[in-house]
Amino acid sequence: MTLFMRGDAMIAIHEMQLAEHGGRAGVRDHQALSAIAVAARDWDDIAVSAAIYGAGLVRMQPFEAGNLATGMALAEAFLGSNGRQIEATDSEMFKTWAAVADGSLDETGLADWIRERI
Repeated sequence: MTLFMRGDAMIAIHEMQLAEHGGRAGVRDHQALSAIAVAARDWDDIAVSAAIYGAGLVRMQPFEAGNLATGMALAEAFLGSNGRQIEATDSEMFKTWAAVADGSLDETGLADWIRERI
């Protein structure tokens, strides 16, 4: 059984990222958070769900700040809660998530990248 992330868990991960990296607290778009949570549950593929959580946060920007760091942390937390982790160097992680942020890597590409590393 796959464990999915609830909105309060997504907010808690965001708060942890802000505590570590700084930034402005607050949810800017609660509907976007809900949409991300619902969309991630529609897949049987854990890599696709992780990609939707992460890329959804990066693209939809539901928080006032820290969306990139929170998206990456959320995808990793989701995988971790389901007994998996991404095996990648810090450099690979940075390049991949920067590509998500600049739009050159979409959810499908991110899911493929995750799948190859879990």
